[in-house]
Formats: sequence, C-alpha cells, structure tokens
Amino acid sequence: MMPLPGVADIDTIAAKFFIAKGKSCTLQFQPGKGIEVFLELENKKYLEIVSQLEHTDKVEPFICSHVL
Repeated sequence: MMPLPGVADIDTIAAKFFIAKGKSCTLQFQPGKGIEVFLELENKKYLEIVSQLEHTDKVEPFICSHVL
C-alpha cells in the first residue's frame, strides 16, 4: 500500500509503514507492530462476510464490532 496523494485513508496507513530513507528520500517499507484499522461496511456486505466465515473450516481469529 503505497501513499496515494489525495486519498487520506491510504496516506494515513501508508505513513505508518513507508519511511523516506537515504539522500534521495526513497520510500522504504518498514514493518512494525501494526496498526488498528476500523472499517465501515454496509450491513448487507457485513452479513455476506459473516456468512462466508461461518462456512469456512479454517478461519484466523478476528475482532469484529459493529454499530446497528
């Protein structure tokens, strides 16, 4: 996820992981501990995701909170 001028959400996330290095200030990926990201989904899309996860045998743990 490289910074995209004018796309505030992507720029904010990318700023946590891409750091200008060297004399030419080339952007380099610097992994860290990660960041917490909150996504806003339409209820229909959320229900589709939950349905798909219920039918999947191997699912990585995830945290989900939503506002109705």
